[in-house]
Amino acid sequence: MLTDEAATLAALTSFIDATVECYIAHTSLPFDYSKGKSIPNPNFIMTKTDWDDRGDSTIHQLRKARNVTLLGRFSDNGLVRVNFTARNWEYVNRSELSVKAVSDLTSDLRSAARSRLTGSGMAALVGFFPILTYFAIGFADYFAAYILDPQFREQVSQRTDPAESNVFIYIPAEKIIPLTLFPWPVFIIASLGILSLRFFSGGLRTWPQQLNSTLLHYTLYNLRTTFIPKVTEGLGNKLLFAAIGAALIYITTGNVEVPW
Repeated sequence: MLTDEAATLAALTSFIDATVECYIAHTSLPFDYSKGKSIPNPNFIMTKTDWDDRGDSTIHQLRKARNVTLLGRFSDNGLVRVNFTARNWEYVNRSELSVKAVSDLTSDLRSAARSRLTGSGMAALVGFFPILTYFAIGFADYFAAYILDPQFREQVSQRTDPAESNVFIYIPAEKIIPLTLFPWPVFIIASLGILSLRFFSGGLRTWPQQLNSTLLHYTLYNLRTTFIPKVTEGLGNKLLFAAIGAALIYITTGNVEVPW
């Protein structure tokens, strides 16, 4: 689940403010691609005071972090460890205040959700969806024939060589393959897109700021002003010449053929 960044930071701040002592540990990538340098020690720890005095650089570090973990202690001696990236928690010492803080954090993050279908499991499902569909149709077809066709059941019971079995009974396999396996590259691209969103969401698991409505409008503007005119450049003249040529052919031969 990816969440809105502003709402996520507000939820994180509310949780930290509810504690009397809190440590924020985050692990960054071992290489900084923006500076082209390796990071000797990618593990960082902040205190509650550091968070209160945070600046833009702190938020930037959390955006680029690979994992963010909180350890909060409450006034009633409650102690909880929250894996903010994985969205799970563990009560080291369960208390009323710690339970309330985790409940409020969970509720705030759900309210801030931008997309719930961006997990690694969803990426795998999308990537293998054509293959799963192929086998699902095959097995459904096979069992339908087994249930509805007594002659087929008798053939199955007498069959000794598994290689003789055919998954597709009623539906020809040559019709299933184009519908399920040929679009597979599109599903792979979609799966990689989901994984890219998850990668760029960082340790806070927030929706990437680059993918906002401004980018969408900018992309549509470029399509309308640059791409479409370039593709359709001279198309009107080509259609006009084709119509004239077809008219001349019809006048001279009586047959209408478009001279491409």
